[in-house]
Formats: sequence, C-alpha cells, structure tokens
Amino acid sequence: MDRIEEFVISPLSNESQASFNITLDVTDNSTHGELTTPTIPMVVKAMDHYGVPVICVLGIIGDVTSLLVFVCTSYRYQPCSQYLAALALVDTLFLVSTLLLSFMALFPVISTLPYYCSMVVYMSYIGSFLSAWYVVLMMTERSIVVCFPFKASFLCNRKKSFIVISMTTLFALILYSHSFFTTITAHPRCEVNYSYYEFLSYFTYVDTFLVFVVPFFSVVGLNLKIILTIRKFRRHHGHFNHSVRMLRRNNSAENTLTLAQVRSTKLLVWVSSVFILLYMPSYVARLCGILLAKIYGENYTNTTNSHFYVAQSVCQLLYYLKFCIDFVVYIITSNNFRRNFTKCLTSTEATEKGFRYRYRS
Repeated sequence: MDRIEEFVISPLSNESQASFNITLDVTDNSTHGELTTPTIPMVVKAMDHYGVPVICVLGIIGDVTSLLVFVCTSYRYQPCSQYLAALALVDTLFLVSTLLLSFMALFPVISTLPYYCSMVVYMSYIGSFLSAWYVVLMMTERSIVVCFPFKASFLCNRKKSFIVISMTTLFALILYSHSFFTTITAHPRCEVNYSYYEFLSYFTYVDTFLVFVVPFFSVVGLNLKIILTIRKFRRHHGHFNHSVRMLRRNNSAENTLTLAQVRSTKLLVWVSSVFILLYMPSYVARLCGILLAKIYGENYTNTTNSHFYVAQSVCQLLYYLKFCIDFVVYIITSNNFRRNFTKCLTSTEATEKGFRYRYRS
C-alpha cells in the first residue's frame, strides 16, 4: 500500500480532533504512543482535547445568533442576506459534527449508535464544502453588482440566489453520500472502511481540489477585482459615499450601486478575506504532509517529526476558527448588523416556559 495514501487517508482515530471531515487525512492521534514524546508541548494536546470543543460551542452560539439576525430581522432584505444565512447554517452544521466527534472521547458508548460515525463524517463533509462554496457564490454575486451594475438587477435577485444555493447544496449531498459506506465504527472511534481505501485515496485529491484550490483562487481573484473596481470608482468620482448619493439622485437604482450595496460589499470582502487567511494554513500543511510522506515515508510525518504534528495541529485550529469567527467579523465591520443584533437582544424575553422572541422592524 502506497505510503502517501496511508498518510492522506489514515483512520479517523483522533478522539478530540474532527479533521476527518474533509480528506480523511488525520494522523493517528488517539494512539499517541508514537506521537506523544517529550518534544510535543502539552499545550498542543490540551488544545486538541479541550480547545476544539470550546471553539465549537462558542462558534455554534455565534453562528446561530447570526442566522437569527439574517432571517428574523430587517437584515433579511439586505443584499446577499440569503448567502450569509446559508453560510451561518452550514458553519453551524460543521461545528456540530466536530463537537459530536469530540464527544466520542468522553462518551465512547455513543460510537455504537447506528450510523453515528457515517452521519457525523457526512455532516462534516457537507459543512466544509458548502461553507467554502457559499463564500465563492456570494463574492461572485457581489462582483457582478460592483463591476457590472447595469446587469445586476437581472442576474442577481433573491429567487436566483435561492436556486443557486439549492443546486449547490444538492450537489454536495450527492457528492459526499459515499460517507455512509466508506466510514465504519471501530469502537470507540470512527475509521475508514478499508474496502474502499483505493477509492478514498483518489477522492482525497478531488475533494482538496474542490474544497480548497478552486474556492481559494476564486475568492482571491474576485476580491481583487472588487477592490480594484471600487478604487477605480473612487479615483474617478472622488469621495465614494458622496458619489453614490449623487448617482442615486440622478440615476435609477437598477443601474447604479446603492449605499446598502456599498456597505454590504465591505462586509463581504472582510468575510471572504478571513476565509482565505484561515483556510490557507490547514491546506498548506496538508499538502506539505502529502509531499513529505511521499518523499520520506509515512514515519516522517506520523512519528519522527513532532514539529510537523505541532504545526498541523495549530493550522487545524485556525481552520476551525474560520467556522466560528464570522459573527465577530459582522459585529466589527457592519453597523447594520450591530443594530439588528441589538434589536434581537431587546426582543427576546424570558418567561416561565423559556425564552420568547418578538421582533418588530
């Protein structure tokens, strides 16, 4: 069996680290007899066992709150609100799957539940794929609005956004359905069904291409195009906000940028930039691991080089942060989001039966 395949598709046996989700390339961290050496800082082990669940819980709270703002307040009328709501939903799905997998370390008996491993891995696959592609679709729509405002009213509307989101989701559901027969339970952990080992070895590369390579370069290109277009607009028309107001007075809203579009563009550029910064380290570490395993053999990455394990753990933590940091980005960069978030808080009342939500626009 090829050593590179053994590294890329090593069993999902890290009881606290749910990185099986994308390419099944987790090193075997539950059998730390080989990895647990004095050279590996205890902080890395603590980060795996305790940091990831804490990040997941905080991220779920932030994503659910963001979803409520995008769906239940006047923010739902803002440009790209559908993509932002969908992004918050799939990020929550990913974090829930990661948390469920980490529970196996604390409650091993749950791994015996029917289809538990298959469902958790399936959720992780879906969450990671859709999270990346919703950002791509969101920035594609935004680039059309900014760069081709005359075509925006025809190409970008809520109905078409819903169709694109639905088609992308359906594609992901079909693409990763193999999880139900390629994942098995090896109490108390989830592992690869080695009957499909060769299939997964090829699927690993396909998945990396779809989830990282294409989204990464797409978002970088779209961001640069949007930023350069806005800079060119400001250079030719002076102060940007003033120019937009003047254009709104003298032109129809269908043919020019609106203030709402300008503000949401800034927010979306920040969201996509954070996506790039936090996604890149994990996949770079993954590609480095594949190359090192190919050149030096599996033992170089799995046992001998503890520094690589530390670097991979840190990069994986950054990857998890991507799924829970969007709420912070919204709060920092968007006055409209802060205003609607405040309304959400003031509209929630505590009662004897629980919490009641009454929002008034």
